[in-house]
Amino acid sequence: MDYLVPNSVLLLLTGFVLFPALVSVLVWRKRETPAMWIGTAVWACLVALSAVTTVLLSQTPVSSPGFAPLFTARQLAFAFALFAMVWVLQAISGNWARVLTALFAVLNVVRAVLWVTTDWFWRGTTTADGTPEFGPARGWGVLAQIVLTFAIVGVVMSRPWRYPKARRAAMWALIPAGVLFGALLVAPLPLQDYLMVAILSIPVLVVQAVLLGRMASQYRAVAESRDREARLAEFGRQALTPGGVIPAQAAVTLVMEVLEPTYCECVEHIRGDRRPVATAGVRPTSVGVLSVTVPLEASGQLFGELSIAGEVEANDSVFLRGVGLILSAALSRAQLEVELRDQALRDAVTGLPNWILLHDRIGGLLARRGKRLVVVLCCDVKELKVINDDFGREIGDAALREIGARLVEVAGRGGTVARTGGGEFIVARLVDGPLEADQFSNAAAMIGNEPLAVDDHFVPFEVCVGVVTSEDSEAEPDRLVHEAEVALLQAKAVSVKRASYDSFEREARDVRRRMGRELAAAIRDDEIYVEYQPILELATQRIVGVEALARWKRHDGVSVPPGEFIPIAEADGMITALSERVFEQGLDQLEVWDQMGLCPDGLRLSLNITPNVVGSQDFIPWLTDILGAHDVDPGRITLELTESSVERAEADVLRHLEMVRDLGPCVSLDDFGTGYSSLSRLLTLPVGELKIDRRFTMTGSGAHREIVKTVVDLAHRSDLVVVAEGIETQEQWSMLVADGCEYGQGYLFSKPLPGDRIPEFTRRSRLRLVGDLDSDRMSSG
Repeated sequence: MDYLVPNSVLLLLTGFVLFPALVSVLVWRKRETPAMWIGTAVWACLVALSAVTTVLLSQTPVSSPGFAPLFTARQLAFAFALFAMVWVLQAISGNWARVLTALFAVLNVVRAVLWVTTDWFWRGTTTADGTPEFGPARGWGVLAQIVLTFAIVGVVMSRPWRYPKARRAAMWALIPAGVLFGALLVAPLPLQDYLMVAILSIPVLVVQAVLLGRMASQYRAVAESRDREARLAEFGRQALTPGGVIPAQAAVTLVMEVLEPTYCECVEHIRGDRRPVATAGVRPTSVGVLSVTVPLEASGQLFGELSIAGEVEANDSVFLRGVGLILSAALSRAQLEVELRDQALRDAVTGLPNWILLHDRIGGLLARRGKRLVVVLCCDVKELKVINDDFGREIGDAALREIGARLVEVAGRGGTVARTGGGEFIVARLVDGPLEADQFSNAAAMIGNEPLAVDDHFVPFEVCVGVVTSEDSEAEPDRLVHEAEVALLQAKAVSVKRASYDSFEREARDVRRRMGRELAAAIRDDEIYVEYQPILELATQRIVGVEALARWKRHDGVSVPPGEFIPIAEADGMITALSERVFEQGLDQLEVWDQMGLCPDGLRLSLNITPNVVGSQDFIPWLTDILGAHDVDPGRITLELTESSVERAEADVLRHLEMVRDLGPCVSLDDFGTGYSSLSRLLTLPVGELKIDRRFTMTGSGAHREIVKTVVDLAHRSDLVVVAEGIETQEQWSMLVADGCEYGQGYLFSKPLPGDRIPEFTRRSRLRLVGDLDSDRMSSG
């Protein structure tokens, strides 16, 4: 017999059977039924062993020593493969014939033992034509195997299976197996072995195909579940993002893409009516065809529902409920955001807008003003504390709510009313002109003419109103409210019911604000420069020092007087930066003059400074650093502070002035006489110089003349230097010399000069001094 074709078929079957078995070995640990996968793998290996041994036997002579072991191995593999088949069928179906299976197992074990140890089943020899000589028990053993196999298969197939698809596949596998079994009964003995392998291989392949198909389905189900979870999570992230909108249409689209129903809708319930807000698919024409409906709730209240029409599985219902829960959470979030936003934008007592919402409302009025005026009223309820004390807090709050309602009526449609605190309300609206603005403000002031009726109490009250109008669409809401508050203060100051804001004051403040911005830029861009006014010894007109004065010329060439920009620098917190620029330029210039040999004794440099700068924690370290960075004797530096600022100085300022004196510079009291300090107190301060204010240096006899004499006398007794300011005439100079004042400055001698003109002034000062000395010599000669 030519075994090439049947052997090739068996080897091909072996490959088909072993490959799924290998897959089973790799994946069984990951499955929930490992016994099933192990049993199938063992079954496949036994069938493959049967096939391989059959092929080897066909190529092994019966006289060969290896024939007997191969033949024994094949017979045992046949027996145990048949047992593995029925065991796997029971494991897959869940229908166990335990008694029959136990008998089958015992039979196989006994048969294997007797096959090897006795000649009951095989005598261990063959006939002359190569046919094995079987023992007397072999036929009974085969019959018992066949009977038990059919019995177990009958029990298994007669009952429902856990996996219906596997049962149908097994039924289809039994058909070719039965045909082959019939052929086996009539086939010649050499061919029976091949048919037996084929009979065992067909169920193995079918079962493995079913298991692998089920595994693939499970993997697909897991992948689909993970995809659903991921898409549901992404939908939840977007739906629950703070500030987002309710994603009804996104929810419907997601359901259609994932579940693929025929129709999906999201319905909103409004006063008992169902109103679809998002739909997708073909709407059903019949009533009652919706398969699943998920309610949408927020804060325990039903807001709507999410429904689909079409075939729905259990997992689909779970997914749909997940979408519904996310929509419900988004509804709750949106409702909470509305409540929180309302709380953040409205007054808790009256429910009216607070300052944040008022700012937005006034901005809206300005934006749509057109040719009309924006009117802002600041209304204050007088004696609110008295109302609370007399009637109680609850009555007071109710009164505020009623007052707010009256102002809302006055504001009318398009107007806005806000409570900004206490008994203060801001009312704003558009009017066509000044007459309507006057009527509007008058109506607001008159709401107190009728007492409030609150819980059987009549509560009298009055309203005072500050009024501001604006034609500027670029006006700041903050500015308008502030101006209305200023007008309210004006009304209270003169005890009237209403007052309007003065536009001239607004213009002045706008100019000051603009100048503040320009000054900041000037300091940053080094537009601030210094001029120096000479300080002379009055008796000889010899220059002894200069006072550094800050100057500002804008980029357009216009000079800004110090009296205008210095107060702005102090008010806007720029005085420190300004002082640093003046100090730096002044000390640099002093070094240049020293290098020129301008004055044998060295010119003194007076620098103006404010308590805000002196009181800073960084002042002493900064002063130490800047003096150390310049080759100038600190004793030639004088720091000038006004008398009035020293009177109000805090402890840090006075402590720092003591430290300044220890560093070497002299402290001068500028504008002396303008404050109310006593000389006895001033003598306790670390002051080395007094500068008499210009109002006391006028000529003629009078109280001012006596004050100068007294100050000069007391200063000299206290070892203080006296400098007179504002000397403009010969008479003033002569008077101050006669009164004993040593030093002075003023336009009589020189106006403030640029640094490069001080050397020329010094030279002329020396020439005058030399001329005076020559005149003295000639007169004495």
